Amino acid sequence: MAVAVCCLLSGCGNGDRSEWRFETADRVFSTPAVGADGTIYFGSDDYRLYAVDRNGLEKWHVFADLVVRGSPSLGRDGTIYIGAGDFFIYAFSASGQELWKYQADSAFLGAPALDERDNLFIASEEGILYSLTKEGDLRWRFDLGGRVVGSPSIFQDELLYIGTLSGRLAALELDGRLRWEKRVSAPIVSSPAIGRSGEVFFGDHNRNLYAVAKDGRDLWEFGAEASIQSSPVLGLDGSIVFGAEDNHLYVLERDGTLRWRRPYTGILKHAAAVDQRGNIYFGDNSGTFYALDSRGEVRWEQTIQWEFTSSPVISPDGKIYVGAGDYHLYAFSAEAPAADTWSMFRGGHLGRANRDRR
Repeated sequence: MAVAVCCLLSGCGNGDRSEWRFETADRVFSTPAVGADGTIYFGSDDYRLYAVDRNGLEKWHVFADLVVRGSPSLGRDGTIYIGAGDFFIYAFSASGQELWKYQADSAFLGAPALDERDNLFIASEEGILYSLTKEGDLRWRFDLGGRVVGSPSIFQDELLYIGTLSGRLAALELDGRLRWEKRVSAPIVSSPAIGRSGEVFFGDHNRNLYAVAKDGRDLWEFGAEASIQSSPVLGLDGSIVFGAEDNHLYVLERDGTLRWRRPYTGILKHAAAVDQRGNIYFGDNSGTFYALDSRGEVRWEQTIQWEFTSSPVISPDGKIYVGAGDYHLYAFSAEAPAADTWSMFRGGHLGRANRDRR
């Protein structure tokens, strides 16, 4: 049975920065989503979707038929939407009741994006993009022409961006029509980040980070020193933050020029998260979780025996939640709330992946 191990009083070990850690029965690749009441929702390779309260105590769990590596997204009414390895998209109430499930063609590794009406957009591993109503009815499907491991992102209920392993970034209308596409020479693993004007940022396996305007014009291209799996995130000042397989974290200016890069122990395969003060949080595959200031200096770090396997999420009350390969979800404290930008994977703590009209 999953339990919370609290570290609030004396810590879980020498130099432990975690407030608590919640134990599952397998690895946690699923990036959490945080509800309005502070409940944390995430999946695990133990075939479960969990709901955990802000103190790290389990509220409920439900079972799927295979691993749950996809990340949940939360509807405006608190409904939890998630895709799983058993080919199903699920909808659960905030109390854990299954509302519906929809069978697709293959497994889901990414997360749904939601529009203002809570219509879902999610891509299967085989590259079929599905749009469902919040009641679970199919609206349309679109063949992306290549396998997909990332998640779609939406700009102002106008455009949806998603990348494929065949090197295609597709921009679609929300009714399923292709508006434009960009082809690159290597697989796109990362999920797109979206700027305030609809510009989209994404990396590829050929070490390039791209910025493309919402009309499909190329804005700039930056070459890192190695392949990019990490999804980019954005700081309040317009900076773009991502990791590459050269064991460096990169921070670019809004025009694509390098501000700084910093070496770290392992490889950052997931997104970082940025708070309002410009502090950057991420975990790598060496098992180290970092908190850096806006200049790249280490404020603190935490090392575990296994790698960190999800992107971190900053909740509105300043807590950081991140999954790990040691069968735990960890809770840390951020220095400040999240930046009011695309500051974490899927844009925010609800996981809706929709750049709104603010």
